[in-house]
Amino acid sequence: GPDGHFKAAPAPEKTRVVSEKTAKSLAAMLESVVGDEEGTGTKAKIPGYRVAGKTGTANRVDPVRGGYHGYTASFAGFAPADNPQITVYCAIQNPTKGSYFGGQICGPIYKQVMEFALKTLQTPPSGSEPARLPVSFKPGE
Repeated sequence: GPDGHFKAAPAPEKTRVVSEKTAKSLAAMLESVVGDEEGTGTKAKIPGYRVAGKTGTANRVDPVRGGYHGYTASFAGFAPADNPQITVYCAIQNPTKGSYFGGQICGPIYKQVMEFALKTLQTPPSGSEPARLPVSFKPGE
């Protein structure tokens, strides 16, 4: 405040924007991105914790050239997936070394930051096993 003392703002009003059923279904899908060996976010796994996330790889628009040039790699996730407490987002603009895929370069950064946050906040490990959702699709089966 003007007197230099901290005064907490009132808690914001909470509004549910998706149903609980939809939220649980989406969380299970996002968990398979990290937890299933066929997922694109396996480098974000944290032993003892269920992790849910989404990888991203996008072409960057170059307005000068009128096309695409470079990439944006990203990973967004939360943990523990069975009782979300922390969200971490990583984005790298125009990666220059190694891969440019979000799961490959942002996944390890997410893991390091999330591990630190979980330990610092003394968040207990996950207490349940994740649902195993299929991550591949074969038409006609």
